[in-house]
Amino acid sequence: MAIKGHKNGTRRAPESLSKAAKELWRSTLQHWHFETESDYCLLTSLCHCWDRMQAARVEIQKHGTLIPGKYGLKQNPAAAIERESSKEFRSILVEMGKQDSSKKRPKPGRPPGSGASIL
Repeated sequence: MAIKGHKNGTRRAPESLSKAAKELWRSTLQHWHFETESDYCLLTSLCHCWDRMQAARVEIQKHGTLIPGKYGLKQNPAAAIERESSKEFRSILVEMGKQDSSKKRPKPGRPPGSGASIL
């Protein structure tokens, strides 16, 4: 998997990626080492997720989060694309070992040790 601090050989980003995603590709290769073809497949998927998120954001900015539908306003389909691509992006980062999957968001309510007790 990806190992921080090792250099890769020069491997070109897929032509199907946008300019911004190709920069993400290059930046990632500068800081992480990929050992197998499946590592590069994960990186390619990560960059495609990035492109989908960006394209969806452009559509949301252009048309809004809500758009006219048959029975009134409805959610812009780009919002779902952005949300799902963002989830997939984070999932790939975890799989690549770049993000700690054990970190959890704090639960709602009072923080631990705040002195409040039910009993």
